[in-house]
Amino acid sequence: MDNTQQREKESPEEGFHFFLLGVQKQVQERGAPFISEMAASMWEHMAADERWGYEEQARSKENSLSPVDFSNEFRPRRRHCAWLERLLNQANRQNRMFRETEETVRALKHQNSLKTHLFHLVHVNYYCKDSSGRYLGYEIALAEFSFVDGVRQVLHAFINPGEIPLGYASEAFKHATETHLLPLPSDGFGSESHHQEILSNIRSFLMGEDGDETNLPPLYTSPGEIEAVESVLGQLNERPGQHVNARRDKFRVYSVCKLFHELRNASMGVPSKVILPPNFLDERELSKHDSKYAESISCEFHEQLQVRRYCSLWHLLSWSILILDECREPLAIEIVPEKHLAFSSYISR
Repeated sequence: MDNTQQREKESPEEGFHFFLLGVQKQVQERGAPFISEMAASMWEHMAADERWGYEEQARSKENSLSPVDFSNEFRPRRRHCAWLERLLNQANRQNRMFRETEETVRALKHQNSLKTHLFHLVHVNYYCKDSSGRYLGYEIALAEFSFVDGVRQVLHAFINPGEIPLGYASEAFKHATETHLLPLPSDGFGSESHHQEILSNIRSFLMGEDGDETNLPPLYTSPGEIEAVESVLGQLNERPGQHVNARRDKFRVYSVCKLFHELRNASMGVPSKVILPPNFLDERELSKHDSKYAESISCEFHEQLQVRRYCSLWHLLSWSILILDECREPLAIEIVPEKHLAFSSYISR
């Protein structure tokens, strides 16, 4: 084999090598905190066969065996490239999200409008996630708050996602009985015909008094739930009855942990350095502060069954309480009980 043939044979490998170096450089430039948070998110969504090699390495280390050789872990090569491309896309997307959140809060502080700006939180609950990555949502809630006015309004709705796909009924039933206790869709709340009404209400909720539907404000949720929120909103946005060329709302769903971090630092006048862990505002973390949060901040259904922590409203109002509680003193916000504490008045009974 001559040198030309040898180079032609090896060029795909060499090309992949430089692609890999490029990915490594872009990820490394974002720093260790970013890599840790990104890795946590990727591990959560990694398939079992992708996790196996890393888990085997841990078992080998525990048994004082030689480390697992990962040189051939991802086969075929195309799968490896797809995995790296997905990683890089996630990294770039999260970087843009973080940058926009930082710029938004800094601009508000510079304009002295941080106290009055309206922020929008969102949370969804779902039955299960199918093989296509679609989340079958059953509940959605939005909350609008500012430091001056507290929680101004909330929007809450139950969603019927339609028939549970074949093979997922058992998983959906198990998740429902262990958490939110809502019955499966055939016996559940709402109907598919209400999807457009729910979407219209969400749009009106976000447009506010200005009525500007061309630039809807971002929605903030738990980092681990961003994918679920986007999936549920996407399904509401694609229901039958819409014209094929009809405008689709482009919802921006960002991390409420990053928002809280930037708001807290801005209120205290300190620079943004530390990235909060991905689970900072999840159910387990909030349960540690249970004594701080009042009862009757979930919907009637979850209140009656005493499973308020699984209610989307409970999550939003708990996040709002925590953010307001942490930032109000540095911002010299005067607490008005009718605005900042009586959250149950916002819930329709």
